[in-house]
Amino acid sequence: MTQIASCLIVDDDASWRKLLAIYVDQISPGVTIRVCASLEEGLEQLQRASWTVLLLDLGLPRMSVRPPQALERVIEAHPEQPIVVVSGSTDVDDTGIHIDLLRYGAVDAISKCSVSREHLAQAIRLALQRAARKSGVAYRAVDTLEAAIKDYEGDNS
Repeated sequence: MTQIASCLIVDDDASWRKLLAIYVDQISPGVTIRVCASLEEGLEQLQRASWTVLLLDLGLPRMSVRPPQALERVIEAHPEQPIVVVSGSTDVDDTGIHIDLLRYGAVDAISKCSVSREHLAQAIRLALQRAARKSGVAYRAVDTLEAAIKDYEGDNS
């Protein structure tokens, strides 16, 4: 089967890495998923391969949430990488903080307290659209993943 997209998940909590991977696979079966337990491991993966979307926990060990050091480090090293912030802090639901994360370069920010497959599907869709716009190429993977997301959303309405 051709891989339609790839997703790198960086979170220090094993349970959340597993749950996010399950959600991503349910949203788009067959997607290439890699999980990392630390920012350093995630940055290594970003150096080795191209990832369609990065799901990044802000509350990683030794990383400040304000300012969002993990997000800053990824953007410094990989400014074109579409990033969806997934945080254990309910602060990302605060409009001002959410907007700040978008200004730093995140495509979207989701609180783990309110994460759902539907919200994650929307965030991934935004990430793919942003990647396609930035490159100037209409990726077939974007169309395929969007179709898979629409099918998923239709089945769960």
